[in-house]
Amino acid sequence: MSESQQRVTCPGCDKGYRWQASLIGRLVPCKQCGAEFRVPDAPGIGIANQPEPVAEGGTYDLDFDAIDDTPASPAHHAVPAANGKCPSCNSPVREGATLCMNCGFNMVEGKKVQTNIAAGTTSTESDSNKMSKRIQRDMETAEETYRQHAWQEYTLPIILLCVGLVFALINALGLTPAVNTMYMNKGYGWASNGQAIVGYFVVFALTLIMMLPLLFGGILFMAAVFGSAFGNLFTAILKLLALTIFVVSLDHMVDLLLDLGTGGFGGIGYGIRLTVVLAAFYPICIKLFDMDSHEIWTMFLLYVIGPMAVGMFAMIIALSFL
Repeated sequence: MSESQQRVTCPGCDKGYRWQASLIGRLVPCKQCGAEFRVPDAPGIGIANQPEPVAEGGTYDLDFDAIDDTPASPAHHAVPAANGKCPSCNSPVREGATLCMNCGFNMVEGKKVQTNIAAGTTSTESDSNKMSKRIQRDMETAEETYRQHAWQEYTLPIILLCVGLVFALINALGLTPAVNTMYMNKGYGWASNGQAIVGYFVVFALTLIMMLPLLFGGILFMAAVFGSAFGNLFTAILKLLALTIFVVSLDHMVDLLLDLGTGGFGGIGYGIRLTVVLAAFYPICIKLFDMDSHEIWTMFLLYVIGPMAVGMFAMIIALSFL
């Protein structure tokens, strides 16, 4: 018989040892799980068929050099009680018993019931893991909600504001001098491109000064009539400023490009401007303010009709002083 077959296996944990004839029938402790078992009279599971009488409570230590380092087999085998004693701890067990009440060794399964306890712990840990995962999901949802809120309230308005200012610079420093040069060649326009640039900035600032109160009044009107909500005052003003600067700059850019390309294109050019502005105005109002269609159209009419109404009112006031 080869050395690997000269084995005795602990019935408690399946740890294998080299079988030694000198220890037949003697009670020995397992170096891995601590269970005590009797060395059999032949290699196999640690139960002696013909135990040698030993002093009560006496045990014999296994020789460390005799430990077989071959990995223990994961399989468990039935280990019936011998002479009314538990094969794991040598405690008395009743005839026909399948479980040792002292150490929990199951003679039918050949293993201790700690495995069942561990399973219960795993279940508890599983419940704890489920709770942790649920809390983590809730935190991730809250973080995503916060990110969306920050995007709508601060990030997107600032991006639109910066893009609008870039459009305004392009209009003032690039398109306005080009249009003015074209008009100067036709005999009219600003006296110089420098004056045209200053004039554009003046017109741009006056447009903002006129549009911001109109649109802010539109927001207050819709809050009173439709019950609309637009957040706190600071973010509402920030978003309104971003909307106004972006749309006004875009409107001026389209107007200047039409002047360069077609000489203004008359009423068709005005229609093109309104179409482009509406195409930008509508989604921006949705993204920034979560407006409904009727709220967006109210704001757009204020944007289109408001300046004309203000101009007519200013003209009436001026004429009254003449």
